[in-house]
Amino acid sequence: MSVQYDFKTLKEAILFNTIEVLPTDEAQLDQEIQTLVDEANKSGEKIRHYIGYEISGILHFGNNTYQMLKIAKLQQAGVECMVWLADYHTKINKKLDGKMSTIHAIAKNYFEPVMRKTLDNCGGDSSKLLVFYALEEYYKKNQNDLYFWDFEFEIEEYLSINRVLRSLSIAGKEAGTESSYKLTRYPGMQAADVFWFQTHLIQSGLDQRKIYVSCRDMADKIELEYQLKIGNKMIKPIAMFNRLLLGMLPPQTTEEGSTSEAVSKMSKSRPDSAIYEHDSLDEISRKLKKAYCPMIENTDPEDIKLQKIKANPLLNWAEFLVYPADKTISVERPEKFGGNKNYTTYQELETDYLAGNLHPLDLKNAVAMTLADWFSPIRTWVEQNPAGLELVKSVKK
Repeated sequence: MSVQYDFKTLKEAILFNTIEVLPTDEAQLDQEIQTLVDEANKSGEKIRHYIGYEISGILHFGNNTYQMLKIAKLQQAGVECMVWLADYHTKINKKLDGKMSTIHAIAKNYFEPVMRKTLDNCGGDSSKLLVFYALEEYYKKNQNDLYFWDFEFEIEEYLSINRVLRSLSIAGKEAGTESSYKLTRYPGMQAADVFWFQTHLIQSGLDQRKIYVSCRDMADKIELEYQLKIGNKMIKPIAMFNRLLLGMLPPQTTEEGSTSEAVSKMSKSRPDSAIYEHDSLDEISRKLKKAYCPMIENTDPEDIKLQKIKANPLLNWAEFLVYPADKTISVERPEKFGGNKNYTTYQELETDYLAGNLHPLDLKNAVAMTLADWFSPIRTWVEQNPAGLELVKSVKK
């Protein structure tokens, strides 16, 4: 039996925990969502989603749990969701030791099973999650007798050299820096992935924005057999961009002196900026003791108070991770310091913190308990199946 899609439910899932959606015009977005709903319901075809991952480092809740919350929401709206474990892209970008055998083994034995476990832990259904690998997918033919490489060559007709170089931020490179020719293939391959898999909804970080703008620009220009369709209707992909969760380190500034979300984010390359999903309570607590969590002083001007709130990673995670997952933050403390309190909404938590009624240490302890309890099934699985994580840890770049 085919899914019957609902405009309101699908739009809520698309907007859930996003910082920006393409198209940015709401009327245009509504029109494109309505087209998806109408054509899917008429044809019986599923609306398809895609998120791509390089295979590198240890998974943390910023790059995994946060994404799986979104996938769970999309699944609840009837969307067929897919994780693309981009082993070829990982090799091109010289991650891990650069060997495809290592990259593929880590993808199969660590990334995929931990992601599936995380999705279940976020209220999704891992049995319905599609997981594909470039190493396996790029040498297949589709129903039109075309290979992935045919799609890449078609897409690259519409990517100028300047646009490719500007898009290298998707591989963590700045435009104008020295790059190998091989790396310049990355944007074209990533754009081609969308059309090869025929994915209507794209989930990614804002650092990927340029290439998905290009996907939308070329969608109605490429040859008919390569176009993205729902039913028999050509459409442009809708791109959903996640915000970057803050890391635990103090706010970082750019050379120009402004605070940058990109350099303050949680990163697997800076272990003490991130909480790994299989960290123990002791390890989470150890990391959080060092986390930036400034005390709000009564003498602070209002703008300073708001800056402290915005730059506080504990509050950032509460607002965009803990409460969207319908979790509660429970503070345990002696009566003389205010007694125990369950915070069931983010607004309650922020109000008490802003008023100085919640001490940073109490907030850290409460968040540590929430995360450790939430991630317990993932931690248990990794403890029982340690080979994948041990392989990741053993790899030297």
